[in-house]
Amino acid sequence: MDTKKLITWIPIVAAVLGTLYTGINTIIKLNNTIEQHTIQIREMTNMVAAIDERFTIEVKNLNRAYTEGREEVFRSMTEARAEISGARAKVEALNDT
Repeated sequence: MDTKKLITWIPIVAAVLGTLYTGINTIIKLNNTIEQHTIQIREMTNMVAAIDERFTIEVKNLNRAYTEGREEVFRSMTEARAEISGARAKVEALNDT
């Protein structure tokens, strides 16, 4: 009778041990995958931060160039208006004489 019980319990113990082994392997693989993905996410975050910093600098440069261009156009328009006013005054002076 003990032999029959032993024969009955051997497949059960083997199944439990196989399940535990498979479960532990699965957990280890998932843990490794999570670690790899964490490293990749960290690298991508650093890369995105570098890109963001570079574009922030570019936007600042573009804003500065836009402001300088706008000021230059304003100065040019002011000079043109002054020249037009001077020319108009001369034309009116010539018309009066």
